[in-house]
Amino acid sequence: MKKAAKCVICLGRLNNDDFKVKDSLVSGDYFSILECKNCGLGHTCPVPAEHNLGYYYKSVEYFSHTDKPRSLLQVVYQHVRKIMITKKIGFINKYSKNGKRILDYGCGTGDFLAKCVEKGWGACGLEPDIDARKIAEKSHNIKIADNLNELEHAETETFDVITLWHVIEHVYNLNETMIRLKKLLSENGVLVLAVPNRESYDAKHYKTKWGGYDVPRHLHHFNDKAIQSLAKRHGLIVIDRKPLIFDSFFVSLLSENQKFFPLRAVKALIIGSVSNIRAFFGLNPYSSLVYFLQSQ
Repeated sequence: MKKAAKCVICLGRLNNDDFKVKDSLVSGDYFSILECKNCGLGHTCPVPAEHNLGYYYKSVEYFSHTDKPRSLLQVVYQHVRKIMITKKIGFINKYSKNGKRILDYGCGTGDFLAKCVEKGWGACGLEPDIDARKIAEKSHNIKIADNLNELEHAETETFDVITLWHVIEHVYNLNETMIRLKKLLSENGVLVLAVPNRESYDAKHYKTKWGGYDVPRHLHHFNDKAIQSLAKRHGLIVIDRKPLIFDSFFVSLLSENQKFFPLRAVKALIIGSVSNIRAFFGLNPYSSLVYFLQSQ
């Protein structure tokens, strides 16, 4: 593991606050989150070695890499995901101006891509996790790349929309990946980043227990200022942002530590509702936001 010395976006100095979050999913280890004093990006520290990252995803409770629910919480997740796929299709239809060619980076088991194909999109996926990739290819008959090299070697391959649905916070080489994705965008193409916001009400309420931190799988922890800084560094501008309303409820459900599910659900419903209401009135950001980026 290694410790971050400077912000990966702006090279600003990181604070030394003792804000430790437990990995409750796999290892039980604690990780610090250090904040950049300049752009506000949170950094997981220490960062696992890149070749060890896969270990932290090996859990039947890691929802986006499974196609069959194994718990009541996963049933809820699968149901909400189906609703959100329709919402996401609406997003990309609105912001694609020149064509209907999409790359879903971190496509998981491929459900979103399958719906894109159904709606007339030329779809391509990238998923480094071999188990999730096999599920996507078997269930949806979609060819999934396991790294960017496969796409970059196809010299004429560009995309009108590139989506990263709760993926950019996982990316190990953040700036290198942004550079490579930008090159894969067609003229006037749109890069879509969905991220949890650590300044939301639910994040403030749950503090170190907030499910949106998900260390060490989440290496970066964004707020609006950090996204703006990331966009600026790579010659992009934020042309719009949209909330993901359901995320406040689901992340609150993950954050509750009671074992009795009905009690967890009630408390999560309350906190998620308060979070959305406060965001609607501009008192806090929404729990998750989708950012639409385009070249300047």
